Amino acid sequence: MYREFQYTAEQAIGEWGEDALRCCKTIMKAYLSKDEAQRREMHTFIHLVEPNKCRDRTKIDKLNKKYKSIFISVGDLQVIKEGGFDRLPYRIARFMKYNTASNVMGYSPAMDAMPIIKTLEQLKKKFLFAVEKNLNPAMSRGVTMGMTPNQVRTTPNSISNFDSRNPESKPTPILQQIDLSYTFQELDLLVKDIEDAFFVPSFQTITNIDKSNATATEIIARQNEALIQISPAVSRTEDEWLDKLLKDVFVILQDKRMFKEPPIELGDSSEFRLEFTGVLSSAPKLSESISTMNYFQELSVLMEFMPEDKRMEIMNSHNFYEITKTLQENRNLPARFRRSQEEIEEETAEQQQAQQQAMEQQQMMELAKSQDLSKTPEEGSAMGGLG
Repeated sequence: MYREFQYTAEQAIGEWGEDALRCCKTIMKAYLSKDEAQRREMHTFIHLVEPNKCRDRTKIDKLNKKYKSIFISVGDLQVIKEGGFDRLPYRIARFMKYNTASNVMGYSPAMDAMPIIKTLEQLKKKFLFAVEKNLNPAMSRGVTMGMTPNQVRTTPNSISNFDSRNPESKPTPILQQIDLSYTFQELDLLVKDIEDAFFVPSFQTITNIDKSNATATEIIARQNEALIQISPAVSRTEDEWLDKLLKDVFVILQDKRMFKEPPIELGDSSEFRLEFTGVLSSAPKLSESISTMNYFQELSVLMEFMPEDKRMEIMNSHNFYEITKTLQENRNLPARFRRSQEEIEEETAEQQQAQQQAMEQQQMMELAKSQDLSKTPEEGSAMGGLG
């Protein structure tokens, strides 16, 4: 991470102290100067944070951390301060609106919207000024004794004098009324452009779905379609920004011992996974579930035209246990509806054991039956008498 910022010489001294900046001649000269302009001059600095590939793992000091931190004076080409961090303190997310190789990390829709926002601010100023002139127009009054000013005032609430003995000298506005409808249209168009840059219409489709004359199935289908459209932006924000940020917060709180000791059953508490369960967060999972269900619907139609042996071959090629488990997670099935892995394994083992015992009993019964049938009838028995 490279961060560029500016300080005055006095601010730099206040941040790092005189001892750290004695090698920076430009900064010290400005700091000791009596010229106010030179003291207010801004100096450029760079903060560099990167993995410390040359650290000595046997030493525990600020220069042998996992990440090194260096402050550099650009004007003097001098290193001001060196240190380190156990973990990367900055989280810089990217928002790639266009999938091209020329974009850099950190690209955001605000880069497209910034010129529009500045234009919108100027139009709003002009609009407010026009409204003020309509509500509080400039006035004129007739006076004598040479009080007529040389310049006519047109600002709101201003008063312009004219010679009452000469009616022709009275100020006459060129435009009596200002048409604000055009300004309203321009404002609306600019606002729409800004909303488009930040994908606001895509998010609004979820809440602004026309529910009139639509069945519940149709409404759910439209909502799912809208969620799928915005799922890439949401998943990228979670994976590259929120997930890493919240994990850092959790680790910091854990290092500060602000959490109770976890139960022994949880094992190593440093290994954890964050799961976002909001409506927008579920969009990628929902998209995966819909694709899976559509696949099996199409597969069921095709299997009707297949021979029996091919059907069994295709069915055996799927891991239905993992598919069902994934669908449960993607649909955010409440935890109370799902059994733990230990419970599942225990019950499965009991069922397999019971099934094995039933098979063994069945085999023993069949064996005993076959032995009875193979015996020679004893003399004097009913079977022997029939012989």
